[in-house]
Amino acid sequence: MKPNTCPACGSDKVVKNGVKPDGKQNHLCKDCRRQFIIREKKPKE
Repeated sequence: MKPNTCPACGSDKVVKNGVKPDGKQNHLCKDCRRQFIIREKKPKE
């Protein structure tokens, strides 16, 4: 999956949608209207 794709439907029509109270960026899928946070993968040590 690409970094800016919806985890629910796979669409790349994703826009920023505010910030959560914990400071994480919230995103919105324009196709399925789902809100989610894009989590970056941590490198394995």
